[in-house]
Amino acid sequence: MQTEARPKRHDVPPTRNEDLKCWQTSENPLCLRIFLSDETEFILPYGYFESAKLLRERDRETLHLHFKSQTFAVKGKSLTELVAAFQTLSVAWLKKCPHRYKPLADKDRGIIETIEHVTDEKQTKNDP
Repeated sequence: MQTEARPKRHDVPPTRNEDLKCWQTSENPLCLRIFLSDETEFILPYGYFESAKLLRERDRETLHLHFKSQTFAVKGKSLTELVAAFQTLSVAWLKKCPHRYKPLADKDRGIIETIEHVTDEKQTKNDP
């Protein structure tokens, strides 16, 4: 009996599009997974999602995501597609684009430059 070696997942190099992907949508995700730069991950149920607010300042955009007890500031460019995905609660995960891939990003495609977990202290300073 002869067996064939199957290629392992890590043997296949990721495609350029996979490297540049800052978020992924899914048909009916129950939760949103957020990867922060400091290796912290949040898994937030969509049942606790309260609102999203997109602010545009020149060539940068900030998307504020409010959950029952957590708030996140997602900063980047061309985030309109991401906002539309949140409108249907179809975003499965978010992460920032690795710095080395930013020059390769298309201008029309959205890119996440930073994701910040906003604490209560920061929130009260920014709210009137």
